[in-house]
Amino acid sequence: MSEAAAAGGDWRKSIAQSYRSGQVRSIAEELATFEPGASADSKKMLAMKFEDSIFKAASSMDDYRKIIDKKINKLKKHYAKKGGVDEENKDLIREKEMLFQKAIRDEYSAKLIYIAKHADRAVQVTRMTSGEQKAKVLKDHCDSLKKRALQLGVQIDGEAPLPRLNHDMAFLTQLKASLDTIVDTVRSHVVKVEDANLFLEEQLDSADKKLLNSKNSNILRKALQDAADADNSTQQLTTDQMKLLTDLMNVPTPIPRRNQNADQVRAALSRIEKMRASTQAILTYCG
Repeated sequence: MSEAAAAGGDWRKSIAQSYRSGQVRSIAEELATFEPGASADSKKMLAMKFEDSIFKAASSMDDYRKIIDKKINKLKKHYAKKGGVDEENKDLIREKEMLFQKAIRDEYSAKLIYIAKHADRAVQVTRMTSGEQKAKVLKDHCDSLKKRALQLGVQIDGEAPLPRLNHDMAFLTQLKASLDTIVDTVRSHVVKVEDANLFLEEQLDSADKKLLNSKNSNILRKALQDAADADNSTQQLTTDQMKLLTDLMNVPTPIPRRNQNADQVRAALSRIEKMRASTQAILTYCG
């Protein structure tokens, strides 16, 4: 530093431009580390403004260096904290996705395994009874569901397991919507071929639930109450009549043969008669 510079207190005149250029390069490199994909060249203009503002504000060479170090360290802490929050959010999102994926797997794994296990026979029987086109549609659905089962991490016999996949929420939401739409329908077709008794049981159970959960149940309840009120003045049934109602209630319902509409009609009428006998017996007992 010259005597004139020292006397005037203008320390900046003693700083070589090459030194300042080195500081700019160093600052640019630091700034680039805070932004993924950035380079020192892309941050050079910002680094020049950064350095120049400090150079003009500093009271000495030591102050200049200290301010640069202080501001860079402050930026490091800021971005480290921001990055920590981002990582924390990512962990939380990942946990939610894993839980959602597990929930989907728990809900559908048994149905998907059943479909995969019996798909070949169901397709074969469908081809013989309904033709090639319907068999192809069923096979395409079964193959698609088998693929989705593997994507969820469901183990399918005879299929190589996929590596554990971590799907994002958008994919899982779309996958669940698809499964909600098609799984029960495809499984119903497969069960109808593989286990007619199970198919009939599930269809009756589904009909019962729909009846109980619909407005029809209220209409039926009111009709029964009206019938009970109307029958209050009638005589009680005799022992033989009650025995007849009991026999009607307990008569076995014939299982309809596949593709026999007449059998299905007889089975339906048998159930209606059982329901009528049961209703009359209950009303008489409670009357």
